[in-house]
Amino acid sequence: MRRLDRYLIGETLLPFGIGAAAAVMLLTGGLLAEFGPLLLDRKVGMLAVLQLLLFRLPFLLVIAAPVATAVGTAMAVSRLARDQEVLVMRMAGVSVKRIFLPYIVMGILMFGLTYWFQEAVVPGSGSAFKQLFFRISLMQSQPSLAPNTVLRVREFIFCLGFVQQRSERVFEVQEITAFRPKGVKEVTITRAPRAVYDNGRWVLEDPQTWVFGAGGRLLHFEKIERMVIEGRVPLQDIVGAPQPDELTRAKLGELIEQERRAGRDVRAKEVQYHTKLAVPFACVIFSLFGPIFSLAFARSGGFAGILLSVLVVFAHINLLLLFSKILGEPGVIPPVVAAWAPNAFFFLAALLAMRRVE
Repeated sequence: MRRLDRYLIGETLLPFGIGAAAAVMLLTGGLLAEFGPLLLDRKVGMLAVLQLLLFRLPFLLVIAAPVATAVGTAMAVSRLARDQEVLVMRMAGVSVKRIFLPYIVMGILMFGLTYWFQEAVVPGSGSAFKQLFFRISLMQSQPSLAPNTVLRVREFIFCLGFVQQRSERVFEVQEITAFRPKGVKEVTITRAPRAVYDNGRWVLEDPQTWVFGAGGRLLHFEKIERMVIEGRVPLQDIVGAPQPDELTRAKLGELIEQERRAGRDVRAKEVQYHTKLAVPFACVIFSLFGPIFSLAFARSGGFAGILLSVLVVFAHINLLLLFSKILGEPGVIPPVVAAWAPNAFFFLAALLAMRRVE
């Protein structure tokens, strides 16, 4: 690495850290605004709030990485242009492309690091965040879980009504229905107004049981005071299936193939599959975009290019939401186009600006 490269990258490290911290603080504020009323209503302790933020921090860092790259490179180039150092390098015969080369390399490294972090750390932290948030949601006198949550317990299929947590390992369920198929000709349906799940043991109170045969013919009816079903249910089964941010890109791809073979609509998951690569790659785009527009607007003031870079990053996030949620997931445009169109647009803008600046 030449002295020029070390100098240019060294000028970027501090503003990069500032940009990352500012983005994380902004996203954390949005997170608190979204979940704050629930946390206050449940009277959640400060330790639990800090745990929630800690579990969500890896996901926020992935979103903040392109912002930090754009702000860091833009601030560095803005300072170099303001002190006429860019002019000196140009007079020495250094091209604009050569000046920006260390920033592009830095963007590629940030892309690799962000993608690795997203695959290695974010899935586990996302699962921990959901489980802790679920526990907090159950800390109430009124149930919060939506009706008809379905889960499998051994040979039974449970449909839960409302759920509330009584202690660390005890859940109380209002209105529970258990289906127990026996081959294709017989099914047992048990319904109880109340049940308690205690560390792997289901106790149904005042259950009524119907046994139906072929053609829906009633074979047997029974009403007893109590029914006990042994079957430990992991918390993640009660919470629900893993969300895409809890899966690696490879695992999400396997899930897409399974659901496609089952005939399900996988367009939303396909968009998220491509987005998992497109968002980290935005670091490469903004390592080029930030310096170019900072240099192009240097005559307009020291912070004009920086502000433009910040605005462009958030415009990129909004465009990504537009293309992925509004156009991609409903199937208006192909999933790969929905994920990569914002990157392609800003990459083209950066190339045109570089040609003009050169």
